[in-house]
Amino acid sequence: VWRRCFIGLSASILAIMVGAALNTAIIVAREWQRSTVKEIRLAPRARRPIVAGKLLAGLVAGAANALVALGIAVALFGVPWERLPLLLLIGGLAALTCAGLGVAIGAWLRDYRAIQPLLLVTFAGTFFASGGFSSLATLPPDVRAFNRWWPPAYVLDGMQSVALMSRPPTMTSLLVGEAVAAVLAIALGVWAVRKRL
Repeated sequence: VWRRCFIGLSASILAIMVGAALNTAIIVAREWQRSTVKEIRLAPRARRPIVAGKLLAGLVAGAANALVALGIAVALFGVPWERLPLLLLIGGLAALTCAGLGVAIGAWLRDYRAIQPLLLVTFAGTFFASGGFSSLATLPPDVRAFNRWWPPAYVLDGMQSVALMSRPPTMTSLLVGEAVAAVLAIALGVWAVRKRL
């Protein structure tokens, strides 16, 4: 595997997760920063549509990030294009999870100046700690132990396995885990927005 392919794929995975979480968190936080949350509170039955709208807007932005990032990974870094559908499925579920968490973080912090550093540092650390520059097997033992319970590490490892192995392993357990994580993250986001409104 060419190093540029390995790093390009890892960077595209990072772009998918950061894009979904950061865009959604900022979209939600802007309601408090611009004081439009007062209007939302006064509107009848505004909570469900506002949460769905914010989540959908974050997902659209995240989908654009995913398509651009994976397109660049295929075009410039040698990621096999025939594996793109499965990569998009894994990346899409990761984006959905990150968007749900973004809704929760945006409602919790309500200030983009606090959100940006928190998410960027978290995901940059995730990139390095989850084998963004090298495989998980080459990382120090403490970092490998950390990755056993750090969910983004499974996404990075799964997408790298799909894209870079001659015969990728089955991704059923990863996809089920991602689907459960997405449901939980969206539920957390909905709960956080309702609590703040």
